[in-house]
Amino acid sequence: MKRIFLFSPLIVLSILVAILIASKLNARKTGPDDFGGLPRFELTNQDGDSYDIADVRAKARVINFMFTECQGICPVLSSEMVKFQKLFTAPEALELISISIDPENDTPENLRTYISERKVKTENWSFLTGEKEKIKEIMTKYFKIGFHESIQNHTDRFVLIDRNNHIRGYYSMTSDTKAFSRLKNDIAWLLHHK
Repeated sequence: MKRIFLFSPLIVLSILVAILIASKLNARKTGPDDFGGLPRFELTNQDGDSYDIADVRAKARVINFMFTECQGICPVLSSEMVKFQKLFTAPEALELISISIDPENDTPENLRTYISERKVKTENWSFLTGEKEKIKEIMTKYFKIGFHESIQNHTDRFVLIDRNNHIRGYYSMTSDTKAFSRLKNDIAWLLHHK
């Protein structure tokens, strides 16, 4: 009777450790959170062609918001996009999408100039523009990240979308030091799961 009593705390501790390990493994099996599906929308890319968000080209997509004349956080955000492009080189694996929040200035022609001056590779990176009210609706109602009338105060968040057009994560790229690593891991998870 004494032996059972002496060993029972060790058995309880072992069970608790096993439960903790199992819960961590299960958390990774489910992958990043699912914030729900995106409604279908269309914008115009740098070539003047219609871009339909429902036309899924890759297993994972990273979307950010920027404008070509930005002297604030945009260069930092673009450099982070370049890093992801180098990490995940196959166009069918990852697609990058930058949506302009200054569509009056960022016409397809101006987007092409911006791309050319920065030597951006567009095999899996699209720059989109459209009517201001449409972009405002996309940011506030679809992505739920808000829209500032002063474009200098725009969001620094990247949004991860899966192949089913579901939002799988938000990543604050200038204020969260772990955001890049989290996003990289979440992309990798999506690439290895259906």
